[in-house]
Amino acid sequence: MTVATNTTPLLDAVGLGKRYGGLVAIESLDIRLEKGRVLGVIGPNGAGKSTLIGLLGGAISASAGRIDFEGRDITGLPASERARSGIGRTYQIPRPFLDMTVEENLAVGQFSLTPFIATSTAAAERRDILDRCGLGGAAHVKARDLPLLRRKRLEVARALALKPKLLLLDEVGAGLIDSEVSELIALIQSLNDGERSIIVIEHVIRIVKECCDDLMVINFGKLLARGPTTDVLARRRCRRDLSRHQPWRRPQDLLFRDAARQRHCVDGRR
Repeated sequence: MTVATNTTPLLDAVGLGKRYGGLVAIESLDIRLEKGRVLGVIGPNGAGKSTLIGLLGGAISASAGRIDFEGRDITGLPASERARSGIGRTYQIPRPFLDMTVEENLAVGQFSLTPFIATSTAAAERRDILDRCGLGGAAHVKARDLPLLRRKRLEVARALALKPKLLLLDEVGAGLIDSEVSELIALIQSLNDGERSIIVIEHVIRIVKECCDDLMVINFGKLLARGPTTDVLARRRCRRDLSRHQPWRRPQDLLFRDAARQRHCVDGRR
């Protein structure tokens, strides 16, 4: 994969923090992500992973710190403006417009971004996205009639309709069986084109290992480790620290539970 050499990172969050009264959800967290890179984020229950996605996507306002996107301060921008700036996201629990068709769900995002786009151009873009996400044959199916895997694919497709430069994937592997995870991995890998950056919040270890260039581990809103994915997953100290905060689980349960299933089990409720 070719990574751009531009000295300005696509995303540069410094001293990011979020407090709810006396509860610290994220504390002094730094994230620097270059164009074309895929970063995984893992951590135990209550680590602050979903809060982090909310801070980056704009659904949650920061209590401290600064977020620069393409060299521009977006800390105060709402989610809608960040989406128009090139940040797309999915949700752990899919949130489609249930009474709209799959194609209509994409059209909402398209026309919110470019309201005067030509109808033929918009239709062609939707077909391309649906084909890429494996939903080409379901364009006219109501979203409520889709099974879980296809709803998750629709979440990704809806995000792609916004033409994101940064894609935030929030536990797209949750609730899927192994064969479905394989399909999802292929989809994520196809999105890694060297131009788009991706942040993957995940608890399925196989997705992290096969899709992410780098990995960061957080707990109680603080950084525990960051580096190349294989190196971080091999660190005993990282597994020990996670285990210390959840003593009822063994370290191998946290990161290497049942090798045949290759699932990550440090997540559940964040």
